[in-house]
Amino acid sequence: MNTFSEKTMEDAIVKNPEKFINEEGLRLLARQYRVGSYIFDLLFEDRHGGKLIVEIQKGTLDRTHTYKILDYYHVYKEENPRDFIDVMVIANIIPPERKRRLNDLGVDYKEVSESIFITDQSEISRKISENDSVSVVIKNSKKVKMSAKRNSKGPCEDIIMIREELKKEINSNWNISRGDGSLIVKHKPTIDKIENKYGKGLKVQIWMERPNEKGYGRCKFEVAYSIPSLSKEENISLREKIARKLRSLMAKDLPKEFEEASDSSTVIALRINLSGDQTDGNDINIDLDKNEILKIIEFYRFIDEKLNEWNYSY
Repeated sequence: MNTFSEKTMEDAIVKNPEKFINEEGLRLLARQYRVGSYIFDLLFEDRHGGKLIVEIQKGTLDRTHTYKILDYYHVYKEENPRDFIDVMVIANIIPPERKRRLNDLGVDYKEVSESIFITDQSEISRKISENDSVSVVIKNSKKVKMSAKRNSKGPCEDIIMIREELKKEINSNWNISRGDGSLIVKHKPTIDKIENKYGKGLKVQIWMERPNEKGYGRCKFEVAYSIPSLSKEENISLREKIARKLRSLMAKDLPKEFEEASDSSTVIALRINLSGDQTDGNDINIDLDKNEILKIIEFYRFIDEKLNEWNYSY
């Protein structure tokens, strides 16, 4: 008899959140947490004091679970306005259209097969050791893991690698995402100022999608998401207004490798070029990857400095 259930998934995540959520230092606050008229599966606190709401679905992620995580976020935020909150969906299968929608909504996600949850630890270790991987040397001679093959359907090792390096750099004003599909780093003080002035919903963040097969990608500093009480047109106008203010602050000192963005809600951007096509593992260029990641770190440092200025003057 197959006894696999959502409780099986929940128990495994509680026992080893670092494995399933890709984040060190998470502390479980509650299971089956009630907020308003809702109950969600797990509530964690990260090392910066931010909260993470996790919703679990056995099998294939459906439309209901895709959207109700936002209800949890908004009701929890209303009851805990001073908390910085991230949300994540974990399911056995997440169809491509759902992944695109979750990315659009700013919701982190993890696709973890049923077999991973029910296989014993020794089998998991064996599978991990069999994965094709190489070590890429980053600054301070530390090593991070990089896949020898980019897989558009599975975790993006480039994003995971970049996120791990940024974790060493970001200060407590920033909250970094845990999802595999894209990199999202949100600036909490600026978000709080915007919410106090305009209402909850807009996020100021560094965002990067997974690089393409040839390693090309773009890091963006942007104003994202929307305020539920405003119309689509009003949200677009407000995002443009805030982005223009931030862009005018940053443009005068903009380093030559950064670019002013042409699309309305993006403030500045950075093009990167990681290793080329890695289908056989022979095209990995350690120096190239190292230098490109250092560019992303400099991108973060520049934005952090300018946001500190902006928050004093805005």
